[in-house]
Amino acid sequence: MREGCYIDESAKVPESAYIEVFSTVGKNTEIGENAHIGSHVAIGANVKIGNNCIISDMVTICDNVEIGENTFIEAGTVFVEKLNQRAKEDIVPAKTIVGNNVSIHSRAVIEAGVIIDDETVIGYGEIIKKDDRK
Repeated sequence: MREGCYIDESAKVPESAYIEVFSTVGKNTEIGENAHIGSHVAIGANVKIGNNCIISDMVTICDNVEIGENTFIEAGTVFVEKLNQRAKEDIVPAKTIVGNNVSIHSRAVIEAGVIIDDETVIGYGEIIKKDDRK
């Protein structure tokens, strides 16, 4: 399904990916095979989402995030840029990397620049800052 959503013309979305209504996919974003993107999901620019990922409803993914394969992200999770990071238009958010087979539970907040290892489970409402995961 792709009706009722916005996909930038530069984004790469395979036919096997399912994107629900009211979702947006930003510039130069790549979505993997058999990915399922819920409704009201905002995906920024330069994002890579691996094969077989499930992104639940009302998730926000800022620019420059890479999500590995078989990853599950529950509703209300937010990938955020640091405060004042966009003070100038030419500043790109720090790259955020989420490994393979990761589970991120509802309402988690992931700060830009974080690296989350394979097989990690992020708890409900957990806030992950760059300094937390070295």
